[in-house]
Amino acid sequence: MLSAIELQDRLNQCNWQTECLHIRNFQADDLAVELTHNKDPRIMRYIADIEDDATLEKKVREFMEPWQCDEKTWLGLAVCLRDEQTFIGIVCLRVDSLEYGRVEIGYRLHPDYHGKGYALEAAKKLVDWLFLEAQANKILAYCVTENHPSFGLMEKLGMQKEACLRQHSTLNGRWHDEFIYGLLKTEWQSQSS
Repeated sequence: MLSAIELQDRLNQCNWQTECLHIRNFQADDLAVELTHNKDPRIMRYIADIEDDATLEKKVREFMEPWQCDEKTWLGLAVCLRDEQTFIGIVCLRVDSLEYGRVEIGYRLHPDYHGKGYALEAAKKLVDWLFLEAQANKILAYCVTENHPSFGLMEKLGMQKEACLRQHSTLNGRWHDEFIYGLLKTEWQSQSS
């Protein structure tokens, strides 16, 4: 896997084009939309509790700063419609282990853009980049067991369910079980050939 410095340098200059999307680093103009997304219960339902405005703004501003590649720190990338440059959501990653080449990914889109294949297109681009360019060995993703669209997307990416972690997280004061999915580089290579 690339070194932390190489990953940091390359991903802090992200500018990817796919068939329908432009995936890039956050810009100052994205702050208002990202704050709105973080306050929308439809978007955050399975991700995190909605926090007060001051706490949320501080977290979003930190999330939008240049990424420092250390294990456990998330990098968010803006997902925009390619032709319109409309900000529709994010894909994100964090290095789980540089030594073992493990990276966790995540994604979320505004509900107006669900069901159009955009989340799959963005996540596939991220996975492909992580295996091809970053030389990751394994991609991981987690989701609460009630989030059928999320684990459905993981399965479309070729990921396999590895475990169900019981009462692994809380949302809105309730414990939730979480699935963990994984995709090995060798599996990805056999799918891609």
